[in-house]
Amino acid sequence: MPATAGVISSQGTTIKKGAGLAMAFLTSIDGLDLKVNTLDTTALDSTSGYKTFIAGFKEVSDVAISGNFDYISHSAILTDLQAGTSGAYVIQFPPAPGGLTGAKWTFDAIVTGFKTKAGVDATIGFDATLKVSGAPILVAGT
Repeated sequence: MPATAGVISSQGTTIKKGAGLAMAFLTSIDGLDLKVNTLDTTALDSTSGYKTFIAGFKEVSDVAISGNFDYISHSAILTDLQAGTSGAYVIQFPPAPGGLTGAKWTFDAIVTGFKTKAGVDATIGFDATLKVSGAPILVAGT
């Protein structure tokens, strides 16, 4: 089997709020870094010379998105930031070879950042940050 048999291009990856339309003109979706915090359980009478730990709460890093600004496509997340409301989001990956649907992440998030930017020889861009709340779910392609 070739080394690239399961590799899928990121071209066609989308993010959408709930069941709405995918956000247009994105150039980057940087997301879902899952981590487990640890609790130190090392006792003073430990003789191994090594610390011991147990798993604590899990958390997910922020999801950063950026792209070319489009008011119609991106105003909903700005509205959520201003209102302080959370929403359901879906990151949908492209289909795998063989016609299977792509895997997808589903999660709830609060919009914690929104920025527009403009420059010489550049399009009007935007960046947004979503703080994941609760457990994200990764569903395999079917």
